[in-house]
Amino acid sequence: DPSKVLILSKNARFILNSSLDLRHQKAITSAEGIRRGVHGELRIGSQTYVSLSLPGHDGFDKGVMLRGVDDGFLAMLPEFEIVEGRRFRPGLHEFVVGRQGARYLSHTNIGDEITISGIKLKMVGVFDNGGDFIESSFLMDGQALRSLLGRTSVSAIVAEAENGFDEVQTSLARHTDLAFHVISEPDYYDQMIEYSLQNIGPVLNAVIVLMAVAGFASAATVMHVSVAGRSHEIATYRALGFSRIAIAASVLFEALLVGAVGGGIGTVLAIAAFDGNVVSSTDGVGGLVTEIDISFGVLARGGVWLLGILTISAALPAIRALREPLPTVLRVA
Repeated sequence: DPSKVLILSKNARFILNSSLDLRHQKAITSAEGIRRGVHGELRIGSQTYVSLSLPGHDGFDKGVMLRGVDDGFLAMLPEFEIVEGRRFRPGLHEFVVGRQGARYLSHTNIGDEITISGIKLKMVGVFDNGGDFIESSFLMDGQALRSLLGRTSVSAIVAEAENGFDEVQTSLARHTDLAFHVISEPDYYDQMIEYSLQNIGPVLNAVIVLMAVAGFASAATVMHVSVAGRSHEIATYRALGFSRIAIAASVLFEALLVGAVGGGIGTVLAIAAFDGNVVSSTDGVGGLVTEIDISFGVLARGGVWLLGILTISAALPAIRALREPLPTVLRVA
């Protein structure tokens, strides 16, 4: 939501590194530009973050965020809905799990428990929030979590801006004795994704390039063997008057047809194996959870790569065969 403003402590790039004490919280509640509800209440909510590592259904540990939230925060989630069990109760050591988190983490059945600082927390429900980042979290009462951790500070405050981001930021900047980092919620999540991908991105790109090179080499080898084995057939077509372009087009069409069949089989297997799977990353800024979506756009880009590799790998041996002198080829045959 572009109208949502995330307020962190100074120099805190991410919520896990942020801490807003009571003075910060008071200053924020008096800031100008924060929207009010129908009853005059400020549209504002707090979050207290704890990073957890819990076993996943695959047996490997996964990163997940436990968020201590208040009623104000939940009121700004119009799509929030308990879909199984019930909501956590204020002041108690209870939590609910997002639907995304329940798909890849253990300890996500009603009645399951996790332990933090020697205190057991009981899982009491599953919530849906439209498939966003919050669905990968655990939620519990913020005051109960801060009491458990011995804190009075919150990690971040979310507010709905009445007239845009700048007014809230300007108002908070007047508190010269305090310092805030104010960022719009969409920009914050974009920043999180960028940070999480900056290390793995080059590795993924390198793997993609290596796979493309390997695919090209394999396709070129297969087509070279195929064309070499049919050199007499190609020479015969040339002797009968078929043009070089027509023969080259037939070789290319054959390569594309075979590649299309192989690519189709690979696509079906990839969709069956990976589409809709939930993956998580533990990256020091919180557990990012993403659902793999093999969309039409992804398939289209893969198809372009496939066509390019097949075209080049088929064209090279075909051109070489067509350049061979006819008498030489027929004599060898």
